[in-house]
Amino acid sequence: GVEVVLSSAFESGIALSHYALYASVLAQSQDVCHGLGTFDRLQDDMLDPPMAASVRGGRVSVLECQRHLTNLANTIRQCPHIEEPRQTSTRAEPVEGMSAEEVEQAEMMKKFGFS
Repeated sequence: GVEVVLSSAFESGIALSHYALYASVLAQSQDVCHGLGTFDRLQDDMLDPPMAASVRGGRVSVLECQRHLTNLANTIRQCPHIEEPRQTSTRAEPVEGMSAEEVEQAEMMKKFGFS
């Protein structure tokens, strides 16, 4: 087993909150130190309160990160010039002779914008 460690390079609190959530899922032990402390190098943060408020004793509060991201998403939804994303089908049209695996792969490609 290889231990995965995340590191950041001068991201705002928005990206760091995502990284913190991801790091919490990857954590194999409490002793892993991910490199997410670059927020203190920035003069301002896009989060309010800033990312620094979610860090205590060198540990990030994952719950506060999730709260930051939820609040940000709610704020964006309230902007009058922002439209809700349209739901599009990610189902690939099966082609005769395609295996179930090929259909699944085609659906994944369509989901991520490849036609």
